[in-house]
Amino acid sequence: MTNYSIFFSSEYLIKRNIYKEVKSIADRFTGVVLDFGCGSKPYESLFLKNTTYIGLDFPSDRFLGHKSVTDIEYDGKKINLENNSINNCVCTEVFEHVFDIDIVLSEIGRVLRPDGELFITCPFSLGEHEAPYDFARYTSYGLTTILKRHNFEIIYFKKSGMDVTAIIQLLNIFLNNYISRIPFLKYVLLLVTIFPLNCLGILSQQRILKKLFKDKLYISNFVLCRKVKN
Repeated sequence: MTNYSIFFSSEYLIKRNIYKEVKSIADRFTGVVLDFGCGSKPYESLFLKNTTYIGLDFPSDRFLGHKSVTDIEYDGKKINLENNSINNCVCTEVFEHVFDIDIVLSEIGRVLRPDGELFITCPFSLGEHEAPYDFARYTSYGLTTILKRHNFEIIYFKKSGMDVTAIIQLLNIFLNNYISRIPFLKYVLLLVTIFPLNCLGILSQQRILKKLFKDKLYISNFVLCRKVKN
């Protein structure tokens, strides 16, 4: 996310909220930190300098033009790390791209030390993307149930963006899908549509306005949880 994203990015609200939330939890993550599904490691700079930051992701042929900076490749079955070898794990916008979430959570639980923490973000309201590797959407109830089944204790669960924010975000993506096809004028059109909607979306998330909106429709799931000792 760049300084100019607010003007042209149809996913600005999603990325802004994730960045702010990762920043808020980064200081509590010490020791060895695993970024599961690291992509280009956009959040590495937020973590303390004395941490060992390991980026894990799928093989590069799955990235469809996106940049990946990977320390360890993941074959979809086994994480190439020892049992109880990492202190904490961050996993942003990955679970929707995993076909068998139970395998992933079992492996994260295996390499995570007892009382180690796992931070997750995944979308609730978002169109299909990164095809054909888009497999699932999770409700707050579904995600909580799955995590507890794998012996994770929920520290907090947040719904990112209330109903009006989610509608603005979906409208942004809808407009971008059509405007981006228009040559020459597309940047002007994006500026006069996406930028005002992004500003409106930010405004809708201000504390003074949040009480006006509902959380049954929202943008993303943010979860911080802890591995329970056996």
